[in-house]
Amino acid sequence: MSMYGTEIPELLKRLETETGAAKVSTYLYLALEHKFTDKKLSGEYAEKALEICLEENLPEAEIDYWTVRAILEEGPTATENAIAHLQKAVAIAERIGDIQGKLTALQKIGWHRLRQHKMEEAGEIIMQCVKEYEQLPDSMMKSECLHYAALYLINADLKAAAEMSLRGIEIVKQHRQPAGIVDHLQMLTKIATKSGDDDKAIEYSLEVLRIKDELNDKSSLLGTAKRLGQLYLKRGEAEQAKKFFEREIALHHADVNATRLALLQTGDAETYFLAGRKEDAFGFAKLAIEIANADGNTRNLGNAQFQIGQLQFMNESFEEAILFLEASILTKGADIPVSDYTATLEMLHQCYEHSGQYDKAYQSLMKKVAMESELVNTERVKEVTLLNKRYETEKREAELRELKIKQQQSELQRTESELKAIKAQMNPHFIFNSLNSIQEMFFLGDKRLANEHLGQFSMLTRQILNASGKQYISLAEEIDMLHKYLQLEGLRFETDFSYDIAIDCEHEADDIMLPPMLIQPYIENAIRHGLLHRQGDKKVGIRFSFDEAAKMLKCTIADNGIGREAAGRINMHRHALHESFATSANQKRLDLLNQNREQTIAVQYEDAAHGTIVNIHIPVAYD
Repeated sequence: MSMYGTEIPELLKRLETETGAAKVSTYLYLALEHKFTDKKLSGEYAEKALEICLEENLPEAEIDYWTVRAILEEGPTATENAIAHLQKAVAIAERIGDIQGKLTALQKIGWHRLRQHKMEEAGEIIMQCVKEYEQLPDSMMKSECLHYAALYLINADLKAAAEMSLRGIEIVKQHRQPAGIVDHLQMLTKIATKSGDDDKAIEYSLEVLRIKDELNDKSSLLGTAKRLGQLYLKRGEAEQAKKFFEREIALHHADVNATRLALLQTGDAETYFLAGRKEDAFGFAKLAIEIANADGNTRNLGNAQFQIGQLQFMNESFEEAILFLEASILTKGADIPVSDYTATLEMLHQCYEHSGQYDKAYQSLMKKVAMESELVNTERVKEVTLLNKRYETEKREAELRELKIKQQQSELQRTESELKAIKAQMNPHFIFNSLNSIQEMFFLGDKRLANEHLGQFSMLTRQILNASGKQYISLAEEIDMLHKYLQLEGLRFETDFSYDIAIDCEHEADDIMLPPMLIQPYIENAIRHGLLHRQGDKKVGIRFSFDEAAKMLKCTIADNGIGREAAGRINMHRHALHESFATSANQKRLDLLNQNREQTIAVQYEDAAHGTIVNIHIPVAYD
């Protein structure tokens, strides 16, 4: 159901002609797109999708429907409602024998159980999914499942949790989806922190920031810079720590977080305090208490009370801190998570000690120690159980992984070899076409201008040869080569040819990476088959737009040529060797580039009133 880069009006237009599962997918995508902007309309789109599933008996599409319905759930009962929807998806998948569909829904149920702190039930579901995934090819959904497994194992077996995350990273790298590595790196950071390896935790967190910066992605960075600040603060590097706390605050104000800025401020007042903005910190913390009281939400109130107690503790106002920390324990009541309880007791112990209440300091410390001892014993029992289960399958899993790695290495070598061969074919073809234009100028006797353009061509050739050795180049480089190419092509048409390149993502052009020479063959096709046969003014327009949230670059090529139908009639009378080499070679290249990707490079053709429009959608989240 990948429709990244497709605008909503276009999706609505599709609904007029689509049928069956395709129409269901479009309705579900529209439902997700409207989740935060129009909940009523979002629900209506989802229900229309269900109607089609039931009327036309589309069980695979119905699995997608129940999965999306789980995502759309909000409010106090959201988790239980989501689980109920996902259980329906599991039942349908089991009935029709869809193993992937079943595991996708099951692992999400496991994740919800983790959020509810139902660890035993969550672990049983998730580890069963990990086992069943062994019979399926590696996928991004399997990588997600391994992340959930690490979330479960982190409290029972740090080594096993790390192994899950490392396996997840391997899969993400196979699919060249660097954004997917982030969850696993953040998990490895937690594991390193729990193991006391602060240097490794810093290394992993810095790598997360590097990847996100490289992708210009601010959507899921929350907490990373803050964690780095805390680690540097622990090292005694206060100035370095402050820089990362300030970066976390800057992220709160990023465009992607504009709609939840107030929520981030009231929920993370500690960062403002650590960045030196104490007045803001206390203001946001007090506002969090007011909002929780107004909503009647005891869970949020307990968290807000702990937050302001923590601020008072850091401010060395120990008497005030005690009042709020004690209140947070009472507010949360019997449902308080063990980790929250022990953290609060540790802080209370220090507050009591600083304020001279030594009896209470001793009692809170003893209670914390007793709870941690009980937790350790419970974790040891889980660890022994998990180790026994792992021992039974470890050898078989190792053999399967080794075989799969060998197969993947062989496939990668084959793919890279084919890509290199196609590049070697495409670039000489491109160079030949450009030289042809310059040659015509020599025949016409304008040697000065011909030499001038020959100089430009030599610069372009150097760029092409340099780009041909790379997997990816920047959008700015691609556009520069297109300008030079179009200037040379324009020589053939004398004064009746014009072109325009527009870009609405100019600031990101140096950071957006795409395969080299990807756009040029489609422009060449527009010129050779559309404009060459047209009388009068010949125009081609290229526009680049970038959807940052979806990490999708869209290139639109519009010409005012004779159109595909007329060009097809002309080509019918030509020898087969005149078939556009660039287009066929590029299609082979696209097929290879799209192998094993969830988000693929897509090309769509439209017939305009005068000429042809080509839309190229390019996911730019490459490794």
